[in-house]
Amino acid sequence: QTSVGTSVNDSSRQELLAPGEERPAWSGHSAERTTFDGRKMGSKITDTEAGRVIKMARALGLGLRFLVGHHKGKLGKPNMSQERFVKYKVFTTFQEVDSARKMRIEYSRAVVKQLATEGKVVKSPDYVMRSGDLANDVARGVCELVDRNGKVVSFSKLKKMYGELGDGTGVVAGSKPK
Repeated sequence: QTSVGTSVNDSSRQELLAPGEERPAWSGHSAERTTFDGRKMGSKITDTEAGRVIKMARALGLGLRFLVGHHKGKLGKPNMSQERFVKYKVFTTFQEVDSARKMRIEYSRAVVKQLATEGKVVKSPDYVMRSGDLANDVARGVCELVDRNGKVVSFSKLKKMYGELGDGTGVVAGSKPK
C-alpha cells in the first residue's frame, strides 16, 4: 500500500496512479496566459498537435476521460464554456463528442445576463461542444485519452501504438489519406 505524504514533488502524483499506468505528459493546467511560443500556459502541446493526437486516438479506438472537477473560466463568474463543459464532461467516447457537436444548448439566464453586462450576445444557435473544445481540453490535460481498461495513454505510448497500427507513412490501413 502506498501512502501519500505532505511533501509535494514531481513524483508524488505518480504514486496515485494504478500499477503500470503512465502519467500523461500533458497533465496540469493554469490560468489563461500564454508561453513564448503561443501555447496556453499549462499546455504541453498546441491545439493543432492535439488535433493530430485526437485523430490517432480515434483510429486506435481509445476512450476519453474528462477531469470532472475542472472548472472553466473564473470561479463564480457564469460563462458559456463552463455550462458546455458541465454537459460534456461525462462523455467517454468520440461518438458522444460527435453527437454533442450537433446538439443545441440553451444557456442559463446568469450567462446571458453576464454577457449582456459585457455588451455581448449569445451566439445562436450554439452547441454543447464546439469544434475546438476537445483539442483545447486534450492540449491542457482537461481530457485524458484512455485505453479499454481506463488507463491513461501517454502521448509517447499513443504515437508508438499508432506507428505499430500504420505502415510508417502515418496512414492507417483502411483509412483514406488526407
